[in-house]
Amino acid sequence: MKLLSIGIQHFETLRKSNRVYVDKTDLIFKLMLNEGVYFLSRPRRFGKSLLLSTMEQLALGRKDLFKDLWIEDKWDWTRKYPVIRISFTSVPYQTNGLEYGMIQTLKSLFQQFKIDFISTNDVKELFCYLLKEVHAKHGKIVLLIDEYDKPIIDFLEEKHIETATENQAIMKNFYSCLKDNGHFIHTLLITGISKFPRVSIFSELNHLDDLTLDPAYVNLLGYTQEELEKYFDEHLDFYLTKHNKETKQGLLDKIRLWYNGFSWDGENRVYNPFSILNFFQKNTFANYWFVSGTPTFLLRLMFEKKNYEFENVSFNVNSNNIYDIHKLELIPILFQTGYLTITEVKEIRDNKKQFKLNYPNKEVRDSFYDFIINSNCFTDGADKQFVNRLADGFMGNNLDEVEEVIDEMFKDVPHDFYVKQEVVLHCAYAKGRLDAVVETKSHVYIFEFKINKTVNEAIKQIRQKEYGLKYAKTKKQLIGIGANYSTKKRCFDKWKRISCFERAQRSFERAQRSFERAQRSFERAQRSFERAQRSFERAQRSFERAQSGFERAQRSFERAQRSFERAQRSFGESQERFLHAAGKIIDTMTANAGLFPNLPVSLVQVKAERDDYAKALDSSAHAGKTGEIHQTRKALEESLQKNGNYVNELANGDEVILEKSGYPMEKSHTKYGPLPPLQKAVFKNGAVSGSIEFDLEAMDGCFGYLISSTLANSAEADPRRWQTDWHSTHRGMLKGFERGKEYKFAVAAVGASAEVEWLFVGSTLFVN
Repeated sequence: MKLLSIGIQHFETLRKSNRVYVDKTDLIFKLMLNEGVYFLSRPRRFGKSLLLSTMEQLALGRKDLFKDLWIEDKWDWTRKYPVIRISFTSVPYQTNGLEYGMIQTLKSLFQQFKIDFISTNDVKELFCYLLKEVHAKHGKIVLLIDEYDKPIIDFLEEKHIETATENQAIMKNFYSCLKDNGHFIHTLLITGISKFPRVSIFSELNHLDDLTLDPAYVNLLGYTQEELEKYFDEHLDFYLTKHNKETKQGLLDKIRLWYNGFSWDGENRVYNPFSILNFFQKNTFANYWFVSGTPTFLLRLMFEKKNYEFENVSFNVNSNNIYDIHKLELIPILFQTGYLTITEVKEIRDNKKQFKLNYPNKEVRDSFYDFIINSNCFTDGADKQFVNRLADGFMGNNLDEVEEVIDEMFKDVPHDFYVKQEVVLHCAYAKGRLDAVVETKSHVYIFEFKINKTVNEAIKQIRQKEYGLKYAKTKKQLIGIGANYSTKKRCFDKWKRISCFERAQRSFERAQRSFERAQRSFERAQRSFERAQRSFERAQRSFERAQSGFERAQRSFERAQRSFERAQRSFGESQERFLHAAGKIIDTMTANAGLFPNLPVSLVQVKAERDDYAKALDSSAHAGKTGEIHQTRKALEESLQKNGNYVNELANGDEVILEKSGYPMEKSHTKYGPLPPLQKAVFKNGAVSGSIEFDLEAMDGCFGYLISSTLANSAEADPRRWQTDWHSTHRGMLKGFERGKEYKFAVAAVGASAEVEWLFVGSTLFVN
């Protein structure tokens, strides 16, 4: 079982120690493949620093660290970039100020890249000079900046707000260097928790691409459900061995309830990495992320806004106040810092968006309630005593003690509070919510409070609204408690208790029976639907089979049609080539008639036969008849064959006489008569191209054998061959040949009449 990477933010350390790493390199690849400048906001402890460390090692070309990851065989490892990485958690600004701290950080970067430090106190000038020199020595830069907003967030308390404003101006000056030096950058990624300083700091970087809500990168940080089950499978099994009463699905559901739910588009949801790693390390469900640190300025904002209701709230993402540190809005800040998350996105006017927000999960919801109570309500020892007495009363089912403590707590409440509270209570009734619920291991206490009314009204409302119904399935004892506060007496003048269990149980059982009846009806309807679906599927399969048969028949017809058209074209082209070859022989022999005094067939007759053949071709083109063509061609072929044999005997190897006959020549010949001269043919991807006299591509079929002599029917023919179907127009395969080598070859080209018209004995076959 691999070790967990709690607190490890360095990719190299994580990989070398063989710890669990959730592979996000497919998204990192997309981010770094081309040049770009990006911004990303995510809550604390969400893996931002590890992301930057991973990008750093990728830019440096550390292939060894990416073994077995998605990117291993996809990244160009010859591409290496210098990396400038700045983390504001390491900038020493707390004591001597931000400008001093940034100069010290830049000075260490000058040393890292062996660049002479220039004497100036202007951070922009230093930064620009550093970028220019690093680019000159090493090429385009990968610039990674972590926790960019820390020097501002650390000073958002009201007494330090001027320091935050000063730091904001310093950082704006620092980043303005990138406006005119962006051509030195291959990839820039700036990360932080919040977005509110971004607009003012990066106002000059118009091309900065904000990935925070980009649908393509919503899962860049955090673990998806699939990733949790894939990378932590062994840890899930280990937990189950220690808690053998739980099922795996039950465990996954519980983990999802506690730690899942963070979303930046309202659809994709991820787990908090810090909470998941701590859960598997300790094998206990607890609040890990929340207690690791909560910004104190959030508490100040809540006090100022007097707002503690954060479920199903909405805000307009385009609001300008979100980005003003002097007018911070509480809800957007809670979203940016991770205490609220997107549950729904709505498109409103002019392409603007509105977000619906809620707590992401149980961990954050429970922790936030505790945070509000502990930070606001109970500020001295007396308050905490009230809490302890209430807890003891509820745990011991001592309602007399509970009522006494509540009376004491409200004894000194100012008069103007009653008016405000009454409004709040009436609003609560309108929403159909009960006033308070306390749940212990054995009991559920349901409170309904009234002001200057009667306790019976409170009890009536508990019954009518059936507040106990929600808790009936817990099988715990349900107690309804009604109380009326008298502003004159300044105390609760009346308390009343009822048992809600029996009434709630009966309502629950009625609802359950109705549900079971509805479920049976649904199951019957479902079975009917499944039968209808099966019938439909059978009919669909029959239709598909019929359709498939029709498509096969149609394809066969189309193939036959194409073959016919090719044969038809090839037939016409073959006749034209033969007519041209015959004309060349007649013209050449006529010009050299004195060399051939005893031709078996006179040139006048041969010319007449050629003219008859040409007329047959011309008339056939309109009539579509081929009988006359075959007849006239056969007569012309026989005359040319007789004269060709006469020329061979007369020449007796004399190439001059052969050349002046007009016949194609070859030193050797077969029963097919005079052969064409040596040809050069080149096979490219299975196709034949090129010849001196004839266009092999126009033939209907072709076959060839590797040979070691000049004849195709030689006994020394090699069994390796290039072949195609008879009607393939030479789109065949090279079988048994090696690329980059030359071979002797012979190719016979066969025309539409399936007779061998010409035999080419070539000198070279180059397999490309």
